[in-house]
Amino acid sequence: MGTMMVAVNPGIEKLFERYGDECLTPEQVGEALGLEASSVRRQLRAAELPGYRLGTGAKAQWRLVKSEVIAVLRTRWNQDQHLDPQATVAATAGSKE
Repeated sequence: MGTMMVAVNPGIEKLFERYGDECLTPEQVGEALGLEASSVRRQLRAAELPGYRLGTGAKAQWRLVKSEVIAVLRTRWNQDQHLDPQATVAATAGSKE
């Protein structure tokens, strides 16, 4: 499986402003970042994104706190200064689920 990298500019809050201060689903985070929900779930399972698993077994669902996601993405952007800082989102994904 390939590694996914998401880098965002300092204006990442604009990507998520439509959601307010709520918990987000993997689908909402994927929509904001231009990723598939399965890619977001993969990052959650790998602890690359902060999230909370609600329930157990096949019916368990993930939720992400917007401010925590923004903090992680901002940290990634700051660490990856070699990436184009004008790019809103640059994403590469490995194999699909």
